[in-house]
Amino acid sequence: MAKHPKHVVEYNGSLEELAKDVGNLTYDKLTEFLEYLQENLRNQSGNDLKSGRSYLASQLYCAADDLTNVISNIEEAWNISRPYMKRAVKGVVYNQDKVLLERPLDENKKYSRWRVPNGILRDDEEDIDGLKRIIFEKSNIEIEVKRYLDFHYLEDGTLVSWYECEAINNDIENKIKDKEIKWIPTLGVLNYCCDNAKERWPKGVINYFIKIDQ
Repeated sequence: MAKHPKHVVEYNGSLEELAKDVGNLTYDKLTEFLEYLQENLRNQSGNDLKSGRSYLASQLYCAADDLTNVISNIEEAWNISRPYMKRAVKGVVYNQDKVLLERPLDENKKYSRWRVPNGILRDDEEDIDGLKRIIFEKSNIEIEVKRYLDFHYLEDGTLVSWYECEAINNDIENKIKDKEIKWIPTLGVLNYCCDNAKERWPKGVINYFIKIDQ
């Protein structure tokens, strides 16, 4: 579809990889992406209409309208599947130049490698509420959830969603028996984390840790 040169934005990545990334989004994030796309199409339609390209404007607006049913159907699929899905959250909690990590005792009563704090959500619990509860129950740390990072699935099908969080307070109270939780310096934090756990990290989380580890 031809567009005015001023509005053309070159995309240098692989469109096939972009399609895979979008297709791998969880249902709720996919609907959020489509809502942004819908808004953008409507904005482009308005720009074309102002520039005298009325037919193109009408086609873009129709395309945006068509996404309404798509979004609705995906939301319905998410609502149907969600009650049967085991869900977990992980919180990358930072406090200035430190990150909150935990490590459990293994069967030999020795501490294993450090991991990002995580936990299973209750049946009707939203990600944000559950993450705040889990971090507080483990550490007495209250958090503000800043942004969604990425997700991955465990072998048993559990959906694990990752979030970046900021600590509101920094005094840790170790509230879980057989588990240590503490602040670890951001610089070099990847060296602390369990290698087996890192192998399962999604791309967005790996890139995030590489960035903060520099």
